[in-house]
Amino acid sequence: MGNFSTIFILFFLIFATKATDGEISDELDDLMQNKLYNPLRESIIQERKDFQKYKENDVETTETPEHKDPFWITLIIAGIVSLFLVPLSIIAVVIFCGKRLRMKLQTIQQGKEESEKTKSSTYSPLPISSARSQSNQHDRSTVDSGGSRPSVVDVIELGNFDPQEAANRKPLDQRIDEITYDPKFELDMVNLQLGTILGKGHFGKVCIGWLHRAKRLAFEDSFSQESKIPVAVKMPLDPYDEDQVDMLYAEVKVMTNIPLNPNVLTLIGAVTRGGRGMYMVLEKCEFNLLDLLHKHGEPFYDELVTTEPPPTDAESYVANDPDHFYAAEKGNPIEMPTNRPNAISTTKLLSFGYQVAKGMEFLSNIPCLHRDLAARNVMITGDHLARVSDFGLARKNDKDYYRVKKSVEVPRPIRWMSREAINDAYFSRASDVWSYGIVFLSDDEVAMNIQRGQRNTRPMRCHKELWMFILECWRHKPEERPDFEKCAEVLEDHLKRANPTFLSSLKSTLVREMTKIQALAQYR
Repeated sequence: MGNFSTIFILFFLIFATKATDGEISDELDDLMQNKLYNPLRESIIQERKDFQKYKENDVETTETPEHKDPFWITLIIAGIVSLFLVPLSIIAVVIFCGKRLRMKLQTIQQGKEESEKTKSSTYSPLPISSARSQSNQHDRSTVDSGGSRPSVVDVIELGNFDPQEAANRKPLDQRIDEITYDPKFELDMVNLQLGTILGKGHFGKVCIGWLHRAKRLAFEDSFSQESKIPVAVKMPLDPYDEDQVDMLYAEVKVMTNIPLNPNVLTLIGAVTRGGRGMYMVLEKCEFNLLDLLHKHGEPFYDELVTTEPPPTDAESYVANDPDHFYAAEKGNPIEMPTNRPNAISTTKLLSFGYQVAKGMEFLSNIPCLHRDLAARNVMITGDHLARVSDFGLARKNDKDYYRVKKSVEVPRPIRWMSREAINDAYFSRASDVWSYGIVFLSDDEVAMNIQRGQRNTRPMRCHKELWMFILECWRHKPEERPDFEKCAEVLEDHLKRANPTFLSSLKSTLVREMTKIQALAQYR
């Protein structure tokens, strides 16, 4: 009986636990209401109370704050992450929009550059004087080295045509759209102080200025230790004229692509940004060659000795030319006065001719055509070193500058220009060689005689052998003229004969000069 009671009690306990919310079946209620088994009823009621209390304790345990913590922690973490994600999303959108805008602007700029290239390819900036010269212009090579040139057919058949090499052989001034401005030449306008105007040209003016050092120099040379240096500042005549500004900027770009050379004027830097104008800053020289010869040409110290000519041949009635030699060749060098450092002598003229030839040889090997080589465009330093300057980049864009005038007053550039440059606007290395022959003499009367075809009159101060060589520079056919390497070789030979000690000293000075012009870069 006891076992039966125990089993019966367990049955009701299991049944009670499965009932929801403490409810029991109707049969059990009837049993208890009829009080069939009071002890069992009391036991079941007690068990039920204990079970209900257990469930209440379990519910309270599951609803404690500890079980709610993960939800709040998740909410806090989500808020922190959103604080970072929102700004990052905004930044990403801004960067994306900026990139799209830059790409659009670059596309517009490329379109403008392509249109400008198209215009430049169809426009000839140099005037052509006749229909014949226009047709011949396409048949001529832009760069003429003075020798024979292979035909296009020969080049193609040989299979050695390189477009990039051909493009690089074009003069710098004809690659303006291809070369770039080196930003290392950019100067801060704060460091540049402008002074009085030194001169004006067709498109620009030059004034003296002072450039303050931008950073401490590493050189110990006294020249480089100056806090500021005098400079020549070139600027457009009209700063609001876009053509003049573009011409000067083109010249700046070309100058930045020319390496340093003691016989070429040094570009220190330029001001191209900031909206404060366009300025090209060059080293300051004491004179130009034309002014030096006019101011200090007299008295002239002539080192050329002329012997008496032999008697005239009675049968041919032709007068014999006198012989020439330099005084130093006979052991009688002429001493220069120490109180006239700017005095002009035969040695000085030969030195200027030699240095200009070396400078032009350097430029022609780049290659870079000058187009306006004249005595006024050869700068002279205080140590009488010659610097080729003022390339004819701007002049080539002006149709009237090179045009032959019918009036009595002839524009000065005409006197230094070759015939093909005047008549056909055809510029080459050979046309620069023609101009060099005029520069060497620096005589307006001789220059005008050459243009008239009168070449029989040799200047009194020119050696006969040297005169014969200069006549070769004025040959009608450009390919028959010597190159600048030959010019430098001939002038060096004459300078060695006239004053060998001076030539040796000059070469040493030119080597030291490279250190000085390199120091100028420290003022950027």
